[in-house]
Amino acid sequence: MFYNILASLYVLAFSINFSKKKQNTQLVSDELLKKIQFLRGKWVILMQSIQADGHMAIECFEDIIKRYSEKGRYYHDIVHLHESFDLMEVFEEKLDNRIAVYLAIFYHDIIYKPHRKDNELKSAEYAVEKLTQLGFDQATIDRTYQLIMATQSHEVPDPCPSNDFYYVLDTDLFIFGNPKEKYDAYRAAIRKEYGLIPNFLYRKGRRKVLEHLNQRKPFFFTQEMQENCEAQAQQNLAYELGLL
Repeated sequence: MFYNILASLYVLAFSINFSKKKQNTQLVSDELLKKIQFLRGKWVILMQSIQADGHMAIECFEDIIKRYSEKGRYYHDIVHLHESFDLMEVFEEKLDNRIAVYLAIFYHDIIYKPHRKDNELKSAEYAVEKLTQLGFDQATIDRTYQLIMATQSHEVPDPCPSNDFYYVLDTDLFIFGNPKEKYDAYRAAIRKEYGLIPNFLYRKGRRKVLEHLNQRKPFFFTQEMQENCEAQAQQNLAYELGLL
């Protein structure tokens, strides 16, 4: 109850604060606030698992929301975070360490600077710092760090210590398995995030990333994603590579 009250007060304060300002030139919508409330529920589960200090829990959640709301995030934002958790609910019963997986999702893009190549490392290190402050045990912190780092290359460790790696990586790349219209919106959003990069350099870098992903056969690791999204992912990959 303590965490629910504090979290509810935070979302209320957050909505009031943002209603007075513009975020990327648009007022925060009711739909976005619902997504924040959904994320709040996931965060509360994590905080209750260790009986974390309420004020520290709220401070960290506020930090997460603000960072995923930073100017210049057109894909790696609150919507992406919400959709990642929404998909993970499908896999939840098959997870070995739900707490570490949840934490990895919250922090996997917490540091995001398109011009840098160490975003995953910085995000993983930032997660370690915050999770240590919150009081999570070292094993959970270590696994969270490993899961985040796996999103850098989108490859699992060899040998893979847990199926959780497969589910986290498939969730991170689930957009590739979406219909073409949504994939096109994703492509446009990623290009906007790299808006300062000249076209010829962007196309070269993007092709390199996609060709690396295209080497994976199948594209997705988990049976669920292979059965439902594999064909669409292969189509989207071929489609975008053809444009580059």
